[in-house]
Amino acid sequence: MQASFSAAVREELARVPVTTPLGRRAELAGLILTLGRWSGQGREAGLVLRTPSAALARRITGWLKEDHRLDVVVAVRGSARRGGRRLEIRAGPAPAAARMLDDLGLLDDAGRLRLRIARRFHRSSARAACLRGLFAGAGHIHPPQRGYHLEIRLRSAELAADCAALMEGVGLRPGVAARRRGHAVYLKEGDQVVRFLTLTGAHGAVLAYEDARIQREMRGQVNRLVNAETANLEKAIAAAAGQVRDIELISRRLGLERLPPALREVARLRLAYRDLSLRDLGLQCSPPLSKSAVAHRMRRLQQLAAQLRRSGGPGTPASGGART
Repeated sequence: MQASFSAAVREELARVPVTTPLGRRAELAGLILTLGRWSGQGREAGLVLRTPSAALARRITGWLKEDHRLDVVVAVRGSARRGGRRLEIRAGPAPAAARMLDDLGLLDDAGRLRLRIARRFHRSSARAACLRGLFAGAGHIHPPQRGYHLEIRLRSAELAADCAALMEGVGLRPGVAARRRGHAVYLKEGDQVVRFLTLTGAHGAVLAYEDARIQREMRGQVNRLVNAETANLEKAIAAAAGQVRDIELISRRLGLERLPPALREVARLRLAYRDLSLRDLGLQCSPPLSKSAVAHRMRRLQQLAAQLRRSGGPGTPASGGART
């Protein structure tokens, strides 16, 4: 089955190089805050993270082993039929995992997982890495063809507020909304979504968004041109139909033969070519007339028809036969 666009972005983020210890700690903190469960006591004591992404599981496992010297066991949980498979990462022993969590600012005074982002990760050098971890763990983004919407679903209002503060620190304008199971921090403007993807290193997704944006703008321009042409055509058709009605009225009440030659020619051509534009109708005249000249004669015919409607009788034909 083809991966969703969100999954593809998360996979891309899981391969972004992180060269500084602060960057790795900031991203790992974001991943633990979104994917992690912690218990400091009992048989289940230790840190557990679950993710469907093999690339993300390798990233987390490597950092836990190399940077924090934890013992790590990875197991496959679930099935494709029941919500999909998950890779479960267990890190211990519990005392060593607790020291790591405390170092990341993720333990409260009672030894429980603290759903807040440590102050050190609000530094400019760590914001993007922490946001990358948060999105890789709990992010969702619409495919570019569906419009602009990116959000990170978090487990507490406090964590959502911290995430929003990180975004604001890098020049973004996030919104925060309550969800059935927590809160979401979201971006809905195209330039904001692209900026987030650029900052976190999802350059492939940025290209996809920019390509979709160009296509959408081109479609919009084409649609506007088509709509304008359609509106102009409808106006021209309606105008031609009105001209035909006026000329038929003049024909019944007065007779086209009583019209001056200039008006008689245009009237007969309009009855013969009911769908032509005024410009094309002028080309049928002898000699050819400009669009403005034909329009002037049509206005004279319209005025004559209006006089006949008001009088209810034959009326008096417009005078003058010279071409204009």
